[in-house]
Amino acid sequence: MRRLLDDHEEHTHIPARRGESAMKVVLLPYQPRWQDDFARHRQAIEKALSGLVPVVEHIGSTSLGDIAAKPIIDILIGLPEEQSLDAVARPLLDAGYTYIRQVRSKTAPPNDRPG
Repeated sequence: MRRLLDDHEEHTHIPARRGESAMKVVLLPYQPRWQDDFARHRQAIEKALSGLVPVVEHIGSTSLGDIAAKPIIDILIGLPEEQSLDAVARPLLDAGYTYIRQVRSKTAPPNDRPG
């Protein structure tokens, strides 16, 4: 989805490493609606995972209030230790979320990369 940037948005260009393209980061002034957006996600996640008793937390810059942030709602889902993470993927997919099985870091030392 594309949208036009307004005069209140800040742009930060992150320089590219050799062989990579530059990335543009858009920062917005704090938006009170971010709390409402998170509340809707929390409700959907708690409903999808109701049998697993999740703890759903708003994290990242949009949770802080009164600072510019990338307009992305970061959410952390915690589960009781004995519950399997495998039980989470299907209900979240069914609720419309995306599952990325593994992310490999290009910058992490080889011993720190996920298997």
